[in-house]
Amino acid sequence: MLFRSLGEQMLEKQRYTDAAKAYAAFVESHPNHPLAPEFQTRVIAAYQTGGFGDQVLAEKERYAKAYEPASPYWAGKTPTPEVMTALRGDLEDLGTYYQARAQKTPATDPAARQAGFTAAAGWYKKILDIYPQDPKLPEVNLHYADALFDGGQTLDAAKQYEKTAYGYPNNPKAPEAAYAAVQAWQRLGKEVPAQ
Repeated sequence: MLFRSLGEQMLEKQRYTDAAKAYAAFVESHPNHPLAPEFQTRVIAAYQTGGFGDQVLAEKERYAKAYEPASPYWAGKTPTPEVMTALRGDLEDLGTYYQARAQKTPATDPAARQAGFTAAAGWYKKILDIYPQDPKLPEVNLHYADALFDGGQTLDAAKQYEKTAYGYPNNPKAPEAAYAAVQAWQRLGKEVPAQ
């Protein structure tokens, strides 16, 4: 109650960083407490309200790593629906951010571009693994394939494009994914040694 009250008072005074630090102090002091995910969500919200984009990104990454179903936090327990909902949104935000950042990275810095696309692909892959029944799975799989393709992982991208095109019934993006698969296989044909 003290951490929550302090954070709320800081928010009222528009001291967003202090509010985030108050909420984060609870998480640091009680990392295995049942309310720790909620307080981490409050950290993110405080930074969002204050317009601190870099901190929001860092805290979403912290949330995703700390509270994914396979994390030590759960220790065999089932994650709560609230955490799973927040995690789903954070994973997509992280994938989208890293993919967009990599696309904006100049071609003169291929290592940074590849690192960005690889990071984006990793976040998208988590969505595919953790949320197998998600209604947006075909769209996420297409983003995953795009990130792999742009990150230079052509063979994996081709396979994911095919999965997107043929693995999801009634997928409106199936034609786009099928054409992208053809392009990926063509590029792969140029990348591998002739033998």
